[in-house]
Amino acid sequence: MERTAGTGEPVTGAGRGVWPCGILAASDCPRLRLTYPEWWFLSLGVGSAEGGALLIRMVKDMKTNHWGAIKSTVVVLALVLAGGLAQAAPGAPAPQVLPPNSNAYEMGYDELAAGWLEWVTAIPNASSPLLDTDGSYAAIGQGGKVWFLAGNLGGYDTRTVAVPAGKALFFPILNYFWVNTPPPEGTDNPWSPEQEAYALSVLAQYVDTAQNLVLQIDGRTIPHVYELLRASSTTGMCMLPTDNLFGAYPGPHECVADGFWALLPPMSAGKHTIHFSGELGASPGWFLDVTYNLNVGPR
Repeated sequence: MERTAGTGEPVTGAGRGVWPCGILAASDCPRLRLTYPEWWFLSLGVGSAEGGALLIRMVKDMKTNHWGAIKSTVVVLALVLAGGLAQAAPGAPAPQVLPPNSNAYEMGYDELAAGWLEWVTAIPNASSPLLDTDGSYAAIGQGGKVWFLAGNLGGYDTRTVAVPAGKALFFPILNYFWVNTPPPEGTDNPWSPEQEAYALSVLAQYVDTAQNLVLQIDGRTIPHVYELLRASSTTGMCMLPTDNLFGAYPGPHECVADGFWALLPPMSAGKHTIHFSGELGASPGWFLDVTYNLNVGPR
């Protein structure tokens, strides 16, 4: 698929769709308001106003040239990165990442990815884990045997999170997700097996451009991220709140995701770090790098 890097024109205009840019430097990164459904693609995961404009301009060019068929689709790049470089103690066992087909918690990566997507999109902006600067909102909506980690809108971020004992952790290293918006809200086709296949094919073309992915746990690099940790989700039902990230109508929307993910078994009590970072070939110069400092409770 051909991609363009944009024309450099400013992103302005009023409309329903709102792309919230990086809150790490709110004074330097005003909200970008997008004409909806004119701006049918919302790019999430950019660390600066210039970076956000680049991704949005890139998509505008694509729509103009050859993507008009999916105008008003809400496709969100959600690169969720968490990181830290704490050194593991000498002789400590190597960290473990469970493979996508392990079904260790009665779900494979495909079902876990759908659950992650439903979780992260259901939380209003005011307390969204994606907009969290210090880890204060990490526990919202969590339950069951697996906890989810979210990222930010790009650049560098550090969060400190208390994790209950016995909780596995699941998170995307880099992912794209699609929230379907059929009429009267948008112009997507109603959800069907054909629409699901189409949405996933679109997402895959972007995820295929991921580069320089790094996953580190307690200072140790996990190998074979590209070969072993790629998965697409089953169809989820994203219940968007009124104050949602996309400026879309609240309520249920079918949704799918594709990306690189990691499922960690419960960590031992004490302090741990998780670090992952990456770039996207479709947007040169764009990166994410976030640190999670975890305090795992005793059993």
